Amino acid sequence: MVLVVSWDSEGWKEAGREYHAQNKQAAESVDNLINMTERRNKLREGIRREDFIAYLPMHNYIYMPTREAWPGSSVNAVLLPVQISKDKSIAASTWIDRNQAVEQMTWAPGHDELIHDYLISGGGWIERTGAR
Repeated sequence: MVLVVSWDSEGWKEAGREYHAQNKQAAESVDNLINMTERRNKLREGIRREDFIAYLPMHNYIYMPTREAWPGSSVNAVLLPVQISKDKSIAASTWIDRNQAVEQMTWAPGHDELIHDYLISGGGWIERTGAR
């Protein structure tokens, strides 16, 4: 047995409007996702792993172009994980902790941005090979 449903022309028009509204919403959602991805990619192009230094005593990250402190979660939000082997990657903040870290922060006019092989204690410099 087959049930035949007969709609008048208004029924078909309404069904068509609903179909187009649903497709428009889906298309807008896809467009929004594409725009978000494009914005994130532009942000990632502008911010690089090399722009950060880990400040170990506070466990935060100094964004060197502006000298602002960032939490690790923000660093990881804009930087991709770092591939360390064929099947293993680590968070960008973890890589920065291990490869681009400093032990102290100070104000030292006339010195380079990063002072290697010295620490500060009691207002004086202490030689310490490997310190930053």
